[in-house]
Amino acid sequence: KYYNKWVALFATLQALFLMFLIDWKMALITAIVSALCYWYIEHRDVDVNWGTTVESKLYQKGCKIALKYQKLNTEHAKITRPTFLILLYADNADEVHLLYDLCQCLNYSEGLTFIGNVIEGDL
Repeated sequence: KYYNKWVALFATLQALFLMFLIDWKMALITAIVSALCYWYIEHRDVDVNWGTTVESKLYQKGCKIALKYQKLNTEHAKITRPTFLILLYADNADEVHLLYDLCQCLNYSEGLTFIGNVIEGDL
């Protein structure tokens, strides 16, 4: 809406003119370094698959949602509280106690921790 390519071209040429007017040596060095950077980026052969535009939009939408929830700083259960499942079987009772303590440290005693007893055998 507010962009005009001719005004942008005029501003670019004006900036280049002022660069050379102020210090022509530094302006020349800057122009050469800029041209070399442009040439390097243009001519390097990188085999990169950036994905489709649909994948890009999904990634961008996911990032925006994550940043929105991060800014909210809310205590909503679906956002900040992790849920853990610890499986208990015959030989690991001591390990379950240690894992339970670890889960309590990770979720600040606010998330859910399920301990499931595994029974081997036929139904």
